[in-house]
Amino acid sequence: LFLGILQLKNPAVAYLARQIPADWEKSLGSAVYSQYKSGRQIITDPFVVSQLRRITDPVLDAVRSDRYQFSIAIARDPSINAFALPGGFIVINTGLILAIDRPEELAGVLTHEIAHVIHQHGLRRIIESAGMSILVNAIVGNSNGLLAVLTDNGAYLLDRKFSRDYEREADESGYRFLKQGNIDPNGMITFFKKLKRIEEKRDGFGRTLQDSLSFLSTHPETEERIDRLTRLLMDESG
Repeated sequence: LFLGILQLKNPAVAYLARQIPADWEKSLGSAVYSQYKSGRQIITDPFVVSQLRRITDPVLDAVRSDRYQFSIAIARDPSINAFALPGGFIVINTGLILAIDRPEELAGVLTHEIAHVIHQHGLRRIIESAGMSILVNAIVGNSNGLLAVLTDNGAYLLDRKFSRDYEREADESGYRFLKQGNIDPNGMITFFKKLKRIEEKRDGFGRTLQDSLSFLSTHPETEERIDRLTRLLMDESG
């Protein structure tokens, strides 16, 4: 039985995540976002927000999701990073915005984070970390332990590192969203190439530069992802 459940772990995790009610998932994301905002500056200047929406609105129009209404915020933070929380909360750092050269690059980052939300990667990561006993109990019908784990570990979402499979899924789904919105998907590739160049230089600049690259520390295998997305773009173009 144990081996059988172990083999079914990934499908079971995805199944359990889908059983979480949408409003409960949004409440979890909202609680974690409120915790994140404490002591941080979220930019609310109407001009800045309107400029951001010129990029984000076409992206959100291209995403087909009946479950989520996305909320996008800008945090005053010099690190090159963005992250998403359950329920559709997405935060983009000013450091990342300043690092882009064209709107399509930001659109690529945004669709990647949206894909994490839609595929429930944050919830699934917590469930995976909960342990086999919680997973087994949830499978046999006792979900109380699972809900308690999600509640107690919500803050863990702010310091998550997704698996290579999750990152691959988010990249490819994000790419599809860009195509659906008639947004140049090459922007996602050029942004990763930019990060790769910075990554290659960081050893020579010490920890200060490394700390500014939060996006790289939580989104590994940059070269592999560039190659995979480039092949996808070439295959569809050819």
